[in-house]
Amino acid sequence: MKNSEPKSCDPYVDSLIRNADAKEARSFLKILKPLPFLIVIIAVFFFWVSFSRLLSQVA
Repeated sequence: MKNSEPKSCDPYVDSLIRNADAKEARSFLKILKPLPFLIVIIAVFFFWVSFSRLLSQVA
């Protein structure tokens, strides 16, 4: 990851690059929003599968 601001000869080009980066970050956040929900569903699914296997071993 690069920490430095984009540097070109033209400040206008710099602002364009910064705006493009911000748009990319926003779309990335839109993708990340449903992720916790998805992780919870997957965790519950795995817990349920392991729990049912445990019950079948006990029975």
